[in-house]
Amino acid sequence: MKKFIEGVIEVIYYTLITCVIIALMFVCTLAPRIYFETQEINNKIEEMESTNATLMSSLISIRKDDIAKINIEVEKLKDVIKDEQIYVDNILEEINRKPSYEYLSSVTVRLEYHPKIYEDYGWIGTGSIVKITDDYTYILTNKHVAPMGKVMFVVKGEEEYRGIVVKNDKNFDLSLVQVVGKIPTKIAIKKIDSVNPTDMVYSVGMYRGLDFIYTQGTVAGEYTDSEGNHSDIANMPCAGGCSGSGVFDKDGSLVAVVHAGFRDGYFAMDNAKSILVPSEAIKKFLEGIL
Repeated sequence: MKKFIEGVIEVIYYTLITCVIIALMFVCTLAPRIYFETQEINNKIEEMESTNATLMSSLISIRKDDIAKINIEVEKLKDVIKDEQIYVDNILEEINRKPSYEYLSSVTVRLEYHPKIYEDYGWIGTGSIVKITDDYTYILTNKHVAPMGKVMFVVKGEEEYRGIVVKNDKNFDLSLVQVVGKIPTKIAIKKIDSVNPTDMVYSVGMYRGLDFIYTQGTVAGEYTDSEGNHSDIANMPCAGGCSGSGVFDKDGSLVAVVHAGFRDGYFAMDNAKSILVPSEAIKKFLEGIL
């Protein structure tokens, strides 16, 4: 029995020795391979990390270049927008440009015909200062406001002057009043110019007796009377007292004189129109004066 146990132990011993030897041989055989494969894997990892770093650097560089290009384009776009805004602002300024109320009222006077001087009835109208000299002030108005030979009262501010009607037009409703001396204003109309349909026009007149009422509208077309005389039509309200009012364009140039008006009713101003003596007739009438 003892020999049997010793035999088993011996078998087990040699079996263990054999396993250890086999294990050592396996390790010695695979270790270098594992080592080199591990090194290769590490090298590939390092190579991939290096490649990734290079790619990231390239991407960052590309991104920076793209951002720089985008910023340049944005700045260009800002300049374009700025230029376009300036262009739009100029257009809006041109559209909205109009003579100031101060200018229109400064070249406008109130004309009165008093029954105290004459036995017939009195009336009021409006006139525009067309010329100022050292000796005289000349005022343009309507013939039906200032008939030839009449003495007119010219009211400017708190002052009142007497003016003599020195000229009436034969074909158009125009009259020229001459006041001796200077009335309290430093300016007369800038110049006389023409207008076209759809142009904006502006006026200040004694609207129903109220001083210096500002109105505006557009030139609508022309009107020809029974005698063949042409007048301009404006989409602009006109009422008693406005007769003789100067009509001006956006630059402040005189382009017409209010002659008459028509509307649906006395107080209906939605479709009100003004009949205007055109600039061509005014220029002809004032030859030798301006």
